[in-house]
Amino acid sequence: MTQINRTAVLDAIRASGPMTRRDIQEHTGLSSATVERLCSSLVAEGLIVADGAERSARGRPAVLYRHAGEGRVVAAVEVSASGVRGRLVDLDGRVVYVAPELPCGEGEAPRGVQATLRVTEDLLEQARTLQKPCLAVGVSVPGAVSTPEGRVRNAVELGWYDLPLGDLLRARYELPIVIENDANAVGYGEWSRGAGVGSEHLVAFVLGNGAGAGIVSGGKILRGNRSAAGEIGFLLADRSAFDALYTLQGDLETRIATASGSSVGALLDAAVAGEPDAVKAAAEVFDYVGIACAALSAVLDPEVIVLAGQLARQPHYSVKQVRQRLVGRITFPPNLIASQLGDEAALTGVAQIAIDRARESIYLT
Repeated sequence: MTQINRTAVLDAIRASGPMTRRDIQEHTGLSSATVERLCSSLVAEGLIVADGAERSARGRPAVLYRHAGEGRVVAAVEVSASGVRGRLVDLDGRVVYVAPELPCGEGEAPRGVQATLRVTEDLLEQARTLQKPCLAVGVSVPGAVSTPEGRVRNAVELGWYDLPLGDLLRARYELPIVIENDANAVGYGEWSRGAGVGSEHLVAFVLGNGAGAGIVSGGKILRGNRSAAGEIGFLLADRSAFDALYTLQGDLETRIATASGSSVGALLDAAVAGEPDAVKAAAEVFDYVGIACAALSAVLDPEVIVLAGQLARQPHYSVKQVRQRLVGRITFPPNLIASQLGDEAALTGVAQIAIDRARESIYLT
C-alpha cells in the first residue's frame, strides 16, 4: 500500500507541477497524515523538493513541492551505420550532457559494438562527475530486437545477427538496460515529446537505409508476437514480389532504394527544387510510401502517422505527397504530420523509455 500511495504522490506532482500537501491530498484522496509522511520521505530521498510557498488566507503560507527530475539521469545511446551518439537526460527529459559521437569501427567485429560500449561508459562517467545518479541505460539500434532481454536479432547495416547486446551491457553495469528498435524509439519519442503529443494511437513511418514503423497505442509500444511489429520494409508491393525471396531487405524497401538511388533525402531536395527526373523518381518513392501508409491505416486505424527519418527532410512536400495518395482510397485517412524531433527522435524516444523504466524502480523502492 505504501508503494501505491508513493506512486500516486509522485505522479500527481510530476503531472500537475508544484503542489501543496493539501493539493496532493485532494488530488490523491490520501489522508493528511499519509501525505505529510510521504512528502517527508520523498524530500529526504531527493525525489521531490520544496519549491517556494503558496500564500493562504487561512494562515501561514503552505510549502509547494515539485518533482526533482534534475537530480537523477538516464543514459541514452543511438547506434546507426554512421556512428554512435549518446546523451545524459534527466528525469524531466532535459539533456544535461552530450557525448562526443564515435564512428563505428570498420575493422572491429561486430562493427560498432566497441563504440557503443565506449559511449555508454563516457555517459556513466560523466553522470558520476556531475554527481547525478544514473538510473537506467537505453540503446536504440537499427534492427529487430527480442525483448526484454535485448538480443539484436538482425541489424543489417551493422552486420549484427543474434547479438546479445543487453547481456553485454548488464555484465558491465548493474543498471536496468533497455535495447530498443530505432523505429520504435522514434515512435515513442514523437508520441511522448514530439509531433504526436496527446495522441492515443500513433505510427511513426521511418525511412532511412531501410523502412520501419514504430507503433504506439495507449501509451505502449506495440511489439507483436516476436517483437517484429512494424517491419513494413517487408510489405509486398504487388504480385511480382512472389517471384523473388527476401531475407535481409524486404520487397518494399528494396523498391524504395531502387527508385531513390543513394539518398532519399537528396532526392527529395532535388524534387522540391523542381528537377524533372527527381520529381518522377520521388513520385515512385511516394507511391511505395503511400502503399505502406495505407496498409498501416487499414490494419491499425492510427490517429496520427508521423513521417520521420529522410521523409522529414522536406516535411511539407512529404506530407502533401502521402496525403494525395491516401485520400479517397482508405476509409479513415489519419492525420499526417512530419517529425518534430528530426535527428533527435530516436535518442529522445529511447531516453523516455529508459526514464519510464527508471521511474518503475523509484516507485518500487
